[in-house]
Amino acid sequence: MAESQEIITYTRALLAALDRSLSPERLAPYLGVAAQDRKHALHLYLWNARLSKSFLYPLNMAEVAIRNAMYNAISNEYADPNWLLNPPFPLTRHSRTSLDVCAACVVRRPRPT
Repeated sequence: MAESQEIITYTRALLAALDRSLSPERLAPYLGVAAQDRKHALHLYLWNARLSKSFLYPLNMAEVAIRNAMYNAISNEYADPNWLLNPPFPLTRHSRTSLDVCAACVVRRPRPT
């Protein structure tokens, strides 16, 4: 995780290795903001990684909450908690085949409450 990393000493060798490893296109926005100071740009890059990581958990929770709300709403609408495997609405042949293939791969377990 980004916050658990030790403070990095940016030696010439490390900066050269990072230049070889990270594309100029990836670092360009950071170098622009950092007035072409590579060390500062790399600090900004790490800050961005930490910021991005901070959104992961809340976005995951929002996605699960929305998915569960949709499942519950459709289950209530069609009065069938198994609507996904036996949809009460018409499917194209391709959709039906895709659903059948996916259903065959799923190990059916009781849905957690």
